[in-house]
Amino acid sequence: MQLLAEMEAMAVTVAMALMVAAMAVAKPTSQFDPNTFMGSTLFAANFANSKVPPTSIKGKKFIEVSFANSSFELSNFSNVAFQKTNFSRASLKGSAFYKSTLNNINFSQADLRGVHFTYINFKDVDFSNATLNGARFEFCTFENVTFTAAKLNDVSCEACKFLKNQNRPKELR
Repeated sequence: MQLLAEMEAMAVTVAMALMVAAMAVAKPTSQFDPNTFMGSTLFAANFANSKVPPTSIKGKKFIEVSFANSSFELSNFSNVAFQKTNFSRASLKGSAFYKSTLNNINFSQADLRGVHFTYINFKDVDFSNATLNGARFEFCTFENVTFTAAKLNDVSCEACKFLKNQNRPKELR
C-alpha cells in the first residue's frame, strides 16, 4: 500500500512538473487567425508581422489594432469598420474592401496593388508612399485622405466624392 501511495505521489509530481514546463515553453502568438476571431469587435491588439492566408471577414470592428508589416493578400473585408488601425508596410495585394468604413487608418508604405475599394468611407487615412497600382475605387467618399508620394499607376476612380479641403490626386480623376 505504501509503495502504491509513493508511486501515485511521484506520478502527480511528474505531471505537475510537465505542466509547468509546458507553460514555460508556450509563448503567446501575435499571429492573427481569422478562424478564432469570434467576437464582433477586436480592440487594442497587436498583430504586426502576421501572415494571414486569404480570408473573408464580414461585419467586424477593428479598433486600435496593428497589422503593420503583415500580409493579408487576396482577402475580402465586407461591412467591416476599421478605426485607428495600422496597416503600414502591410501587403494586401488583390484584396477587396466592400461597404466598410476606414477612419484614422495608416496605409503608409503598404502594398495595395490591385485592391478594390467599393462603397468605402475613407476619413483621416494616410496612403503616403503606398503602392496602389491597379487599385479600383468605386462609390467611395474621401475626407482628409493623404496620397503623398503614393504610386497611383493605372488606378481607377468611379463615382467617388472628395469632400471639402480634400485634394484629389490627378491620377484619380
